[in-house]
Amino acid sequence: MTLSKNASYHPSSWTSIRFVQAKDEKDVERICHSTFYGGDGFPLPSLIGYLWSTWYVRYASEHSFVGTDSQNTAVGYALSTVDTLAYLQHFSQSMTPLIQGSLMELKRTHPQVHQQFAHEFRHVHHVYHLENMKQVCQDYPAHIHVDILPGFQGQGLGKALMNHLLCHLDSFGVKGSHLIVGDENKRAVKYYQSSGYTILLDSQDGIPGCFVMGRLRENV
Repeated sequence: MTLSKNASYHPSSWTSIRFVQAKDEKDVERICHSTFYGGDGFPLPSLIGYLWSTWYVRYASEHSFVGTDSQNTAVGYALSTVDTLAYLQHFSQSMTPLIQGSLMELKRTHPQVHQQFAHEFRHVHHVYHLENMKQVCQDYPAHIHVDILPGFQGQGLGKALMNHLLCHLDSFGVKGSHLIVGDENKRAVKYYQSSGYTILLDSQDGIPGCFVMGRLRENV
């Protein structure tokens, strides 16, 4: 499936939206790395990918999309899985060994960075152990990640990717999707709200520094 750029999204440097492919893995990792904590200076990009993007390229390509430039290189993505509970189990089996190996490498090569981030990285899915998050996964079983390279932001690609992904999830029959966003990221929260997401959980519900937002399929 490929979506050509609509005239309403000009002027911009992206050209199309398509399903993610295996060949996109490093480009998707680069996008994730470039938006990690506001910059691309983290010394081990593959670890960022293992934590937040690689799984979708390898195991959920039928529900994940990239926006590409004129060279067909991914410059933004909308990644998703339709069953978060199944994802968590599979992620633990497929990605945890890679994450553990990368953390060992990070500790050896950049001990101060390891000390800063190791705890967070080892508990990347800790919120899903909360009872209220288990209910979210029942009511909004899919989850999504949307990121755009800084140089391609503000050009309509994020909106196009989000619309494309949500239409796909709706047509696939997914009853709802959720996402997690930093509660200080007012721009992103407003953007997700404009796409139909509402705040389900916040810091008072045991989700420190974050909002869990959800959207039900249209006409459910």
